[in-house]
Amino acid sequence: MSRGSKLLGLAILILFPALAWAGYGAISGTVIDQATSLPLLGAHVMAKSGSGPYPHMTLGEAVTDSNGNYLIENLPTATDYVVLACRMGYDCEFYDNSPTISGATTVHVIDGAITSGIDFSLTPSIGGGTGAISGHISDEATSLPLPGTPVVALSADSTHHAVGGAITDLNGNYVIQNLPEGDYYVGACKPNYICEFYDNVTDISSATLVHVTSGMTTSGIKFALAPINEGGTGTISGMVSDSLSGLPIAGARVLAHNNLGMHFKTRTDSAGHYSLTLPAGSYALVAWAHDYHPALYPGIVTVNNGDNLTIDFQLIPFAFGAIAGNVTDAANSTPIFHALQIAKKMGGPGFGCAFSDSAGNYEIGHLPPGIYHVTSFARGYHFSIYPDSVEVLPLATTLGIDFQLQPLSEPPGGFISGTVYDDSTGLPLSFALVLIVGKIDQNHFVIFVTPTDTTGAYLFPHLPTLGYHVLAWAPGYKAELYDDAHSLDSATLVTPPQAGVDFYLSKISEGPFAISGRILPAANLGTGLGGVMVNAYTPTDKLVASAYSLPGIGTYTLEGLEPGTYTLKVSSYSSNASSQQIEISGADASEVNFILSMRMRGDATGDGNITLADVIRIVNGIFKSNLYSPVPVEQGDVNCSGSVSLADVIYLVNYILKGGPVPCSN
Repeated sequence: MSRGSKLLGLAILILFPALAWAGYGAISGTVIDQATSLPLLGAHVMAKSGSGPYPHMTLGEAVTDSNGNYLIENLPTATDYVVLACRMGYDCEFYDNSPTISGATTVHVIDGAITSGIDFSLTPSIGGGTGAISGHISDEATSLPLPGTPVVALSADSTHHAVGGAITDLNGNYVIQNLPEGDYYVGACKPNYICEFYDNVTDISSATLVHVTSGMTTSGIKFALAPINEGGTGTISGMVSDSLSGLPIAGARVLAHNNLGMHFKTRTDSAGHYSLTLPAGSYALVAWAHDYHPALYPGIVTVNNGDNLTIDFQLIPFAFGAIAGNVTDAANSTPIFHALQIAKKMGGPGFGCAFSDSAGNYEIGHLPPGIYHVTSFARGYHFSIYPDSVEVLPLATTLGIDFQLQPLSEPPGGFISGTVYDDSTGLPLSFALVLIVGKIDQNHFVIFVTPTDTTGAYLFPHLPTLGYHVLAWAPGYKAELYDDAHSLDSATLVTPPQAGVDFYLSKISEGPFAISGRILPAANLGTGLGGVMVNAYTPTDKLVASAYSLPGIGTYTLEGLEPGTYTLKVSSYSSNASSQQIEISGADASEVNFILSMRMRGDATGDGNITLADVIRIVNGIFKSNLYSPVPVEQGDVNCSGSVSLADVIYLVNYILKGGPVPCSN
């Protein structure tokens, strides 16, 4: 999305900015299960345009709701689209009922209108995800192993989406695990080396497919990567400026990335100029800056040896709004100092927070226009959700969003306290939000929330005597469980009284995109679940973003993401949800919701009952792992030993057939 840009070399290409497109429209439809005709929640639908090695660029995307419906908005009308729907456990499909992009029916978008009825019926995937690919990667010039090299397995269909990945060890060896049976393109990339597909080609159209059989490892998939200077390099440079004022933007980020996940980044200088030296190849480009919409270059850029290409970007500034109000004690109407108000946009990325001053006043600025949920937290008070949705308009402040917080009672009990720090500087974070979840029984929990004070300290007084999971988060940082964990399995349970429960939070990366959604219980879709950890992983299983859902509304936002494919996984206190794979190319991903099925221990099938079917399911998970996934500890560990084993099978049979002890609830 640049204006007046040109490619210098073999030709000069005039580029058109987003502002010059005829207008914007939308695409909507429904995604269902082909076998059952039931709607599919969490299907990822993408509108793609353009051509190149990707092979098409995503210009808009959405995730289906609980009724299987989706809406992709803000699509430029300058092009027709191919629309793709994918969901974990199902085969991807192009509209209209085509497994390949060559058989897709194009969809036309009209300015100001919604093109509806773009529906999908997805087929459940076949295969247990138990195959693997292994091999070795070396330097072509020296034959020495190349440790730390990312390797990715791409689907053989026309989407070429990442299915799995790995990183070579110190000896240059790798294993890509958990692959469903099928054919894959395998590629490897490392800084200062030319990216390569198997077998010894740089273009996916010439690559050799690698077949994977369930339960077996396809070995010998080797690479010998050539140092970059052998394939040559080229340069992309240009200027990033404000689309309204024309002024240069200092400190803007420019990213060039290829379909193997190789990223090259730089910042603009004080005059708005940037320069990237890249290995010869094909790249997608995106530019972004604080307070501006990201701009995706409309096409694939091919860099040849010696090229000096010029691409300019004009970024569109956000038209921010604000929310303001007052926070008081509901018992005596006195103002509450240092209450934290959080505004989360409904149906997309948009987030802000602010503390109240000594008069109880607050203002949350820098909010993109839209509809928001607003929540208030203060130490010693019950948190409160504003009863109505709040509209934020461009360049305006929505006033009167006031809160009257109810004081907490002070029964006898213990406490949990600590301090939240910045991991890189060691400085305290005065704007962090700390949440604790205490388990009463298998399906009942208590949640308490408090902000840190100006010294980064927090305190939960007068707590019931339970074991608690403690979570901390701050704007611009990854969420974290105590102690330095991102899942409940590796977290440390805290029992009051306990001081020194400290956190050292890591900053998020500076990517331009975000993934957002809600955590919802299956029993009541109108209420969100708080305190659920959501993690985003790359195909090589690297954790890049973490957030937890907010109490009451259940919203979460994973920010700072660069273009790529991410697997989202949730870690909850007593619930289950399938992971979701989300591709980010040129837009944020919103409404990526998770429905958590609350199950009692022993209900391995999730049907709400404990029967011999659950015993069979546990046995299959133990002895037939190539066909059945293991039963989670939360459902299968009926004797509370900390794992699922034959002892749980015997325990459950005794309970069902002989009236033995009920499944535990610890």
